[in-house]
Amino acid sequence: MWRKIKNNLYLLLIYRVLLLVLLYTACRFIFYLSNVDLFANIRAKHLLTLFQAGLTFDISAIFYINILYIVAQIIPFDLRYKLSYQRVLKILFCVSNSVFFFFNCADFAYFRFTSRRTTLSVFREFANDAGNFNLITQLIIDYWWIVFIWLIITLIMIFTYGSIRVKHPSIHLLKSYYIKQVGIMALVLLVIVIGMRGGINSLPPININHATLKVDKAIESNIVLNTSFTLVRTSKQKSIKMQDFYSEDQLEKIYIPVHYPHPTEDFQYKNVFILILEGFSKANIGYYTKQVDSTYVGYTPFLDSLIAESYAFKYSFANGFTSIDATPSIIAGMPSLLPGNYVSSIYANNHLVGLGELLNEKGYDCSFFHGADNGSMRFLEFSRQAGFKHYYGRTEYNNDDDYDGTWGIFDEPFFQFTAQIINNKPQPFLSILFTLSSHGPNVLPPQYKDVFPKGEEEMHELVGYTDFALRRFFDTASKMPWFENTLFVFVSDHTSPIRIGHDKFKNSIGVLSIPVVFYDPSGKLSKMQEEEKLSQQIDIMPSILDYLNYDKPYFAFGSSVFREDHKNFSISIQNGIYQFIYENYALQVSGDNKQIAFYDYVNDPALSRNLLNEGVQVPGQIDSLFKAFLQQYNNRLIENRTVLDEKK
Repeated sequence: MWRKIKNNLYLLLIYRVLLLVLLYTACRFIFYLSNVDLFANIRAKHLLTLFQAGLTFDISAIFYINILYIVAQIIPFDLRYKLSYQRVLKILFCVSNSVFFFFNCADFAYFRFTSRRTTLSVFREFANDAGNFNLITQLIIDYWWIVFIWLIITLIMIFTYGSIRVKHPSIHLLKSYYIKQVGIMALVLLVIVIGMRGGINSLPPININHATLKVDKAIESNIVLNTSFTLVRTSKQKSIKMQDFYSEDQLEKIYIPVHYPHPTEDFQYKNVFILILEGFSKANIGYYTKQVDSTYVGYTPFLDSLIAESYAFKYSFANGFTSIDATPSIIAGMPSLLPGNYVSSIYANNHLVGLGELLNEKGYDCSFFHGADNGSMRFLEFSRQAGFKHYYGRTEYNNDDDYDGTWGIFDEPFFQFTAQIINNKPQPFLSILFTLSSHGPNVLPPQYKDVFPKGEEEMHELVGYTDFALRRFFDTASKMPWFENTLFVFVSDHTSPIRIGHDKFKNSIGVLSIPVVFYDPSGKLSKMQEEEKLSQQIDIMPSILDYLNYDKPYFAFGSSVFREDHKNFSISIQNGIYQFIYENYALQVSGDNKQIAFYDYVNDPALSRNLLNEGVQVPGQIDSLFKAFLQQYNNRLIENRTVLDEKK
């Protein structure tokens, strides 16, 4: 058997990949044993599930690291049968894999300091630190056993590599031989691409937070992952910088994202239903647009009627510009103030306690609904990370008669499906419904063609359809036993492009203006538009917990709109420019902390006057709150302190 393998390049290649898979599994086992006290009460069966899930990440990392080596082995040139060529490839194989195994081994101990698998951010964080060589020397001495394990792994690779003198096959028909070899090469490359992506059905390709899909607790994702994968997947991502505007004592006096609630009443076991409205900017909602243009027709009559009966805000904003930015902001109080989005960033595996996890502890059934392909926009992965145990997408709907042909299930039937699923759940529950149809490719069900006003924007007809779907959903839900005991929250994920309409919605403030609405059918909430308070997506999680009289400490970057000490600000970043909105003002700051614009957006909604050009100084309260927030955000993400205030 071995003779057959060592005389066949392709069988040797399979053998070497399987060898790496075994070594990664061994590393995972040692990683678990080294940190077993941090993974409390994992049953043997569940641990086996985590190990099995880890194979997908191992194979992806192996193919990323060894793609050059594999391609060099399968190119159909006679050169690959030369001894010198194979010796070079052996060195490439052993050295490249040994380097990545070193970092896997280092995490046996380093994980205790960070509570996450190492990413490339660690090199950026310490790149300019003096004394790094001495520090590394001391670590090698202190953790000699890790170096020993790494050396054993390296020696295993070297001595079990297999033959490097491969027999050249006999060629009878040259043309036939090369056609066959090219076909094999194409097949191998297809397997590599599939392996890198995490499988045939992995859309999008697996990322760090995909590791949450099989876990019971977020920290267990570190067993599923391997450090090679986290290094590879963060290789092109930029990290953020530590900030030192204030001392720790000063910082906590200005702004702290840890909440210590002291409710005066018992916890309310109310259901919570969050509707995230795809692309519903205030510019598309009649209730808000008519306040700046009385002639506006409006395409959301039902939503307008609900807002009029709700606790809503004249000034409310998104913390990002995409759907993938919205989910962390809304359900975990985590804005995406990064070069990219949070859920695909090098910080995606940070310890994060979302709304689902907090309410799970109170006995809530937590579900996320979105009619697109499961895994779209990484909603499935992040919802699991945030504590949502149930996910319902196009797969669970299981009826493509209602598929729009591109994006997912039309809103109206999916909303009815959602209502029926919820009606069969125990109370209390936390459910999120992310709408879909008001999104490209701008398709309506055939029976609703020419039913809704087309409006001036292409999106208006779709907004009208989703508003109609909401009306039908509430008609159904209002007859169900859970309805009266439910807090509804309406919020948009982001705004949609505005070509026509009021200038107020076309500037850097307007492109973030979204509804944030709290509606309680029981009538316990004030039916008013809040003129003084300013709200943002990251305020939703603290507000819900406050409304329920949640009584335990938790971490979130926003604050409750129901409290007198609510922080009246909103923050976002676009193209490297921070925008900090505080009460009547908007401050724009570059990535190197240079103030570039300051507006009184309430009295100057078109943002035509940059007050900095008129010699106006930014008030100290605004400047200090922005800097304190940025320092808390950057430093806590870098140090993985996005949980209760526990120093690592």
